[in-house]
Amino acid sequence: MRAGALIHSVDIYKLQKTTDEVYNSEVEEEVLLIKGLRASVKYTGFDEGETINQKNNSQRVEFRVRYRKAINEDCLVLFNGAKYNIIGIEVKGRNTEMKLITSRM
Repeated sequence: MRAGALIHSVDIYKLQKTTDEVYNSEVEEEVLLIKGLRASVKYTGFDEGETINQKNNSQRVEFRVRYRKAINEDCLVLFNGAKYNIIGIEVKGRNTEMKLITSRM
């Protein structure tokens, strides 16, 4: 992957479960894992789903980044103020590049 193709900046957050001491319940909170990761972005389409009374469309986006061991499916991608769930990861080459397949929250 050429460095010139990585023109966008994204942040990677990891979801961690913590216990709320006041209410004594488990809460998921987002913790910054990697800030300012360079990436290329490709919009691949929309997923359509349907709940009881409404249709849901979610945008699918692929992010290509340099390989990072800490990134997995439990992470979130923050790009242009929108959060994306990672639904799949493809590792290319000998751990040199990752393709993050995401869906907008």
